[in-house]
Amino acid sequence: LMPHLTGGGDGNGDGDGVYCRRVYGVDYLGQGQSWPIDCDDGNSSNERGLVYSIDTWTDQILEFIEAVILPASSTSNASNANPHTQVHLIGNSVGGHLCAILAAKRPDLISSICLLNATPVWGL
Repeated sequence: LMPHLTGGGDGNGDGDGVYCRRVYGVDYLGQGQSWPIDCDDGNSSNERGLVYSIDTWTDQILEFIEAVILPASSTSNASNANPHTQVHLIGNSVGGHLCAILAAKRPDLISSICLLNATPVWGL
């Protein structure tokens, strides 16, 4: 996720000609370092109630954007804060699929998407 965070000057940098972006990497539930402790194919007590689905992952990323990225963009440069900050999404594989869904679901939050090896729908 790459939120549009810029400094002063021409609106595309920090005033010294440096282009500024903040980059976030998200492991959605059940991927990367986000596996529950003591996983047992959905049978452990730590996995009760967890659902791994496109809807779950989409909601997780939207909540991350709203709870982490948007507040950071308004405080990182308060004098030039844009209340209508949008993010640029970059997604690989299923992440690309998620980016497309997020852009369709919340176009008010998404400035652009970049799809890398986006997976087709495969039972999601």
